[in-house]
Amino acid sequence: MARARRMRPRRAAAVPARSNAYCRRYQRVGFTLYPLFRIAKSCAHGPPDNRRGNSAMNQKIAFLLPVIISLAMPSSASHPLCARIRNVKAEFDAATAVFQGRVVGEEERDLPHPKGPVKKSQVFRFIVEQWWKGENKKEAEVHVLKIEISKGKYTFGSESFIFKKEKRYLVYAFGDKAMLTTNGCTRTKSIKRAQEDLNLLGKGQKPEP
Repeated sequence: MARARRMRPRRAAAVPARSNAYCRRYQRVGFTLYPLFRIAKSCAHGPPDNRRGNSAMNQKIAFLLPVIISLAMPSSASHPLCARIRNVKAEFDAATAVFQGRVVGEEERDLPHPKGPVKKSQVFRFIVEQWWKGENKKEAEVHVLKIEISKGKYTFGSESFIFKKEKRYLVYAFGDKAMLTTNGCTRTKSIKRAQEDLNLLGKGQKPEP
């Protein structure tokens, strides 16, 4: 009787090592989610002559991974890194300001009281269409905090809400009136996705002339 032949499991294809120049370009230019894991692995292990500095590379990958994933996802209040989102009433009660408006400009500014790697914010300027809570002015500014990823280079954090110019939003802003902030863990959202909130908030007030 013929002996049964043992089948060996197939080995996964090895991830090719990348050149130093390729890895530097990968760090500088950025990447999409699909090749991220393969390239990150190959650049983290690297060829034998590129082992120096691999520890730093691994740290950068671990730090940047959630940031890149968050940027690839649509901004919303259902961010995967957030705890449970509050209901409309609880969010309204906790917020410093609640308004509907259109983004007309943005700029990067230094924070007056930086903490750790959080030293700057992206300030989005709104033309307000209606207020439910706040100062009832025609314009409003909302800060989205940014983190330092390398010396002099800043980017949004993994929980940031990134506004787009000329788009309309329902904004729940928090903090001091002189520096309102928001992020992706609040109920701030595009006006197209805010109908549930708008129904519960009711009619707002027009800005004072």
